[in-house]
Amino acid sequence: MTVLRPETRFLAPLTRQFAPFGLVGREVAVSLRPDGIGLTGAQSGAVVLAFAAIGRLRFGFDEPRRLVPMLRLWRTGERRPLVFVGDGDRAGFAAFARATAAQLLRDRPATVLETGSGLFAPVFGIGALGLLALALTVFAIVLAVKGDDWWTPLPALAVTVVVLAVLAPWLLRHYVPRRVERIGDIERALPFARQTAGNP
Repeated sequence: MTVLRPETRFLAPLTRQFAPFGLVGREVAVSLRPDGIGLTGAQSGAVVLAFAAIGRLRFGFDEPRRLVPMLRLWRTGERRPLVFVGDGDRAGFAAFARATAAQLLRDRPATVLETGSGLFAPVFGIGALGLLALALTVFAIVLAVKGDDWWTPLPALAVTVVVLAVLAPWLLRHYVPRRVERIGDIERALPFARQTAGNP
C-alpha cells in the first residue's frame, strides 16, 4: 500500500460503489494528490481520480446521524456521487478538506467546490419548530377569545422562538449546499473538527 502523508488523507469504509476501481480491503485511503484525488485500498489497488474528470466536490456531514464527516464526489457526466464517510478519521478528514479546498481554489477555480449536506435537516427542523410556534400562538388566541388565561402558553412560545432563532441560522449555514468562494468557507462543513490546528 502506498504510504501517504497523514495530513492530506483520511480513511473511509470501502463499499460496493468502489468495486469498479479494483480496490481491496475494508477501508480506502482518500488522499490529495497534485493532479487529483487518490484512492488506495487497504490491501491492494489504487487509482487517482483526476481533477479534470471531477465535476463537483461537496464536503459536509451525514444528516440522520450525529455529525459524521462526509465527502460527495461527482465525476463529470455521472449523476450519482461517490460517497466517502470519514467517521473514524475526523482529524484526517478535516485536514484533507482544508488542503483540498486550498489547492482547488488556487489551481482549479473552475471546479465546483461546495459545503453542505442537504435540505432535510433545515426543512424538518425549522418547519417543526415553526409549526410548534404557530400552534402555541393559535392556542393563546383561542384562550383569549374564551376569556381564559391566554398567557399560559407564552413561556413555551418564548422558548420555542428562542430555539428557532438560534438553530435556524446554524442549520442553514452548515446543511444547505453552498459554493466555496474562499478558503475559510470550508469550515462550514467541519463543525465536528477542533479548530486548534490552522488551515494548511
